[in-house]
Amino acid sequence: MAILETAIKQREGMPPWFAQHAASLAGAVGRVSVGGRAFGTGFLVAPHLIPTCCHVVPDAKTATTGVIEFDYQREEDGGFRRVTTGKLHPQRYFVADQALDFALVALETEFQARPVIPITGDGHAAPGELVSLFHHPLGGPLQLSLRAGAILASYDDVLHHSAGTQPGSAGAPLLDENLRLVGVHHASVKRGGERARTTPASGTGMFIANEAIRASAILPALEHVEPLRFGQPETAVGTSISRPTTAQVSAATAELVDTGAPAARDSVFISYARADQGKRKWRERLRTFLLPFGQDLDVWDDSRIETGAQWRTEIDIALKRARIAVLLVGPSFLGSEFIAKNELPPLLSAAAEDGVKVLPLITNHCSYERTALGKYQAFNDPKKPLEAMELAEQNRWLQRFAERIDEAFRSLTGRS
Repeated sequence: MAILETAIKQREGMPPWFAQHAASLAGAVGRVSVGGRAFGTGFLVAPHLIPTCCHVVPDAKTATTGVIEFDYQREEDGGFRRVTTGKLHPQRYFVADQALDFALVALETEFQARPVIPITGDGHAAPGELVSLFHHPLGGPLQLSLRAGAILASYDDVLHHSAGTQPGSAGAPLLDENLRLVGVHHASVKRGGERARTTPASGTGMFIANEAIRASAILPALEHVEPLRFGQPETAVGTSISRPTTAQVSAATAELVDTGAPAARDSVFISYARADQGKRKWRERLRTFLLPFGQDLDVWDDSRIETGAQWRTEIDIALKRARIAVLLVGPSFLGSEFIAKNELPPLLSAAAEDGVKVLPLITNHCSYERTALGKYQAFNDPKKPLEAMELAEQNRWLQRFAERIDEAFRSLTGRS
């Protein structure tokens, strides 16, 4: 055990260039969303090409339903950046290798201003080398796991590493100590279940429970189909290949987020109508008052997503995660067909069945008490909505409401 600990011991500190380069490369990594059914990770190897895993995008037909979402990450103040979405365009270029479990697919838009992480095959992949992983664990915000693990086994086509992963990490770039690509993470493997890769002599180092496809193995596989032309991907490949191998993907646990699976209720969902906001910007002001409670309070509203092909899926997932349902109520909220059909039913059902707390705040004059929602006690008197107050009193009520949200969240989740 002492030898293992010596091999993966973290170095003291990081040089300034490392952190700066890592922050820059983060712009190349995005969350891959497939048909609203699943999430993985992908990254730019050219302005118009991304690799991910075959189990994320198994064929060209599936790829037509997919997008990659860049900049889904937290800011310093706990808020979120605006997401930039690129649609997958397999008709332009697509290759999937079932045995290696990787796919390469073109994008509809070329992102010339973003960095790329090229597949060169010349990264350091020897056991003991520290590695970094840029990924979207659980389909959530981008995480940079910098020098967070080490390579413990090196085979002809895969690497075993100790960087922490979760479902959603599949397709993430695994980078060496100089932030060069050494592999594409794809799965976790049960301890004690080491896979026979090619020959026993091909493996060096020790077995570990996470596995990445070697970058040096991806290049020959692409050349096996046709020479890879990063600058000219217009010739559609549209193929799926399965090369003979001594190990199959089924031996590992694919790290894919299934959006149909039950989600942990660990967030605050804000439901509101844009038409009720006006110049008073209730939602934005409430979020400002929630900032002091830190990142432990995961607050969701639709400002976190870009309206596009996958926005309904984002809302559905957020509804499944809600522990607190904040309702900013005004006449447009009560009159919204979308809110009435898509947001309120799952929230009210979760309140009855799963103990989700519903907290209404009356922002504008409306007939709240005469609706079905009236049975939920509003935080303020419906006859005295926020818009009827002076600015200082509005802020006082928003502050108190933010404190109530935090108290309810901690009470229901058991967080101190």
